Amino acid sequence: MTLALTGGYSAVQFRYPAELSLTVRKIANFCIGNLICAQYRFMDGHYLTVAHWEGDTIMKKINIEANTYVYPNPVTLVGTEVEGRANFMALGWVSRVNAKPPLIGIGVNRVHYTAKGIQETKTFSINYPTADMVEVVDYCGIVSGKKVDKSDVFEFFYGYLKTAPMITECSLCMECKLIDTVELPTNYFFIGEIVASYTEEKYLTDGKPDIKKMNPLLLTMPDNSYWTVGEFAGKAWSIGKKLKK
Repeated sequence: MTLALTGGYSAVQFRYPAELSLTVRKIANFCIGNLICAQYRFMDGHYLTVAHWEGDTIMKKINIEANTYVYPNPVTLVGTEVEGRANFMALGWVSRVNAKPPLIGIGVNRVHYTAKGIQETKTFSINYPTADMVEVVDYCGIVSGKKVDKSDVFEFFYGYLKTAPMITECSLCMECKLIDTVELPTNYFFIGEIVASYTEEKYLTDGKPDIKKMNPLLLTMPDNSYWTVGEFAGKAWSIGKKLKK
């Protein structure tokens, strides 16, 4: 039996022999000595009492909704050329999708001006802004290149690809050539091969990008909030070795 229970009506799943999915309502809380009880009534007339000793901990998982976002998203600026003009759009739906060759994927809504530029030039850039760029990053996410010329918002440069503008102020810039496009109901998922990456010495430690020095932005949705990176927690593929038997 699997429960996700809150006050009022909420959806739960539990298994009768017929494996019914029902709706439940919490109707009472009461104590028997140190035993804490909660009683629930199902729409078919059945009752369920959940009890635990005072001081015990009960994990309550609540089904919020299927349309839940990744926590957190990276905050990037995607650079394109559209109709011969540099354009930049804020984007959080970014993921590395292959090791060798180095492929990266971005989810861009079909209606965005940026999507048109990527389809035209078969190139794009991914730029990681620093936290102190938050205002201009947000601006690039709320105004469309269809209506506003964003080519003068940043100082930018080009690498091997002459149609993938990269932002000088950003801590890390990747220039990508389009490899594949997956057409989804609302978005294009553009897969690009990273042909080169650019940074500065001040963002490196032992020759590698240092996340604390880069001071990147993170995004949470649907509260639509920007965050910065917290504290170091442990070395990946290392700290868990102590649990090996």
